[in-house]
Amino acid sequence: MAHPEVEREVSKAINYAAYANQPQTLRTLLGHYKQTHTKQEFLEQLDFTLVLYSCKRGAPDTTHVLLEYGAHPNETDNKPRSCLQLAARSGDAATVKALLDAGAHLGAPQYKQHRTRPEHDGYRRGLWRRGIGELMPWRRLGGGTIRTLFGF
Repeated sequence: MAHPEVEREVSKAINYAAYANQPQTLRTLLGHYKQTHTKQEFLEQLDFTLVLYSCKRGAPDTTHVLLEYGAHPNETDNKPRSCLQLAARSGDAATVKALLDAGAHLGAPQYKQHRTRPEHDGYRRGLWRRGIGELMPWRRLGGGTIRTLFGF
């Protein structure tokens, strides 16, 4: 393992490449990181915020690279809004299609789902059981936009 400062700089470079919508740079950095780190370290680097951010921005190339390297298409933010809902809100059909092809669920998430950070899973389950989830209808979170984009 490299020096901790070098590790931080590599992590920053991966984040910057994803945020700047640089799919080739991102692919190169992720490929190197995957070869030089354990699977768990790689999944931690492939943080859920990267794929959420690229979906929110409507960046299909970056989203495709992240999904190719193992990002989960059903990650959610803290609201919880799924990648698919964020992509639909951005209005980018290519990003929505990439997520659907990767197995994204059409239904609204009922709790936060972070595969790379399992301690967050199920955080909101209690709130949804008590009916607070009814305050966030699926159509308001992007379901109607998905239907409009794909005509169903």
